[in-house]
Amino acid sequence: MPNARTIGTEARYILERHNREVDLVTSYLHEASVLVLVFGLLDTYATRRLDWTVAKFVVSIAFVLFAAALATPWMVYQCLRGILLQVWISRYIGWRIKSWLSRGRSR
Repeated sequence: MPNARTIGTEARYILERHNREVDLVTSYLHEASVLVLVFGLLDTYATRRLDWTVAKFVVSIAFVLFAAALATPWMVYQCLRGILLQVWISRYIGWRIKSWLSRGRSR
């Protein structure tokens, strides 16, 4: 079974190869957080419905989107590590079953 360093290295390599796509998702979440913050506050102010409850709600949604944007590369890396580990385990189990079956037939 490969160690955690090997799986982490492979996950980093895949992440670097698909850096453009991860950056697109990150920039989309950054822009969404800014748009929610600015237009959410401006719209509620323009309709004279801006109070502390609405302001806290809009700011909290913008903060969650901003935190998701910052955590996107880490989340993708963790998902890739899990997928690589599952692929390796399934191949290893398949190889063990195949060798066990071939050993049983030879007797």
